[in-house]
Amino acid sequence: MKNYLIEDLKENHDGDLSVSNGDIAITDKRNNENIIQYIRTILSTPFDYANDPTIGFDPSVFSGLQNTQRNAATIAQSIKFALTRDGYITPDTISVDAVPISDEDVIFVITVTSLNDDNEFQTLKVSVAFDTLNGKILTLRG
Repeated sequence: MKNYLIEDLKENHDGDLSVSNGDIAITDKRNNENIIQYIRTILSTPFDYANDPTIGFDPSVFSGLQNTQRNAATIAQSIKFALTRDGYITPDTISVDAVPISDEDVIFVITVTSLNDDNEFQTLKVSVAFDTLNGKILTLRG
């Protein structure tokens, strides 16, 4: 099991560096801020990440799909692949489950399990609302 408790430069919701008291802010590893930030970055980056253009997730690929179990499973698989592609999150520590909430919208629940500083298991859940009609991520909450 992986320990994801590392610090990173903190970004705001627009992806810009966050500043606190005149200094560049650092993520708070105790509340998994680094993992939430990583998930937000990958899922909002349609393959235009400067460090590696093969990393990202393009929700527009799924535009116009009917909200079926099969399509939701395909999107969930794509989300998991995008989040594990560069190795920061390993496939054995993440699951992505689809919960349909309307004819067009699905909530994807991303669960990441890791070890904390005391080698105890901890679980982080992030929910992503997805519009299958327009192929857009509506919200991401962690």
